[in-house]
Amino acid sequence: MVALSITTAVLFFGSLIAHELAHALVARRHGVPVREIVLFALGGVSVLEGEPPRAADEFWISIVGPFTSFALAILSAFLAEWIAPTENPAASMFAWLAFINTGLALFNLLPAYPMDGGRVLRSMIWGMTHRQ
Repeated sequence: MVALSITTAVLFFGSLIAHELAHALVARRHGVPVREIVLFALGGVSVLEGEPPRAADEFWISIVGPFTSFALAILSAFLAEWIAPTENPAASMFAWLAFINTGLALFNLLPAYPMDGGRVLRSMIWGMTHRQ
């Protein structure tokens, strides 16, 4: 059980890294330098060097993290269901990872700046009004 607990913690931390790395990679792709990625026990932040030049860039940089978390949740749920008939404790681990990644994505989509949802909302308003 200790090994399963450690594996779960490592995979959860990997989920946080994937979420933030997705932001960083899309930011770089859109010409926004990334200074660092800071991880906390239950989250993280990609520290960008500047602001995205266009509303669409801000949208994609912001939304990719929650999309990544949702994709990891779907993958984890699939693995939990695939493993479940064998009555393996790993099924519970993947079910928990599916739950926590869904929660991470939904929490990050709350329209509160500077969270992802706030940045998505800001990008949408910026795109409609053409004012940052």
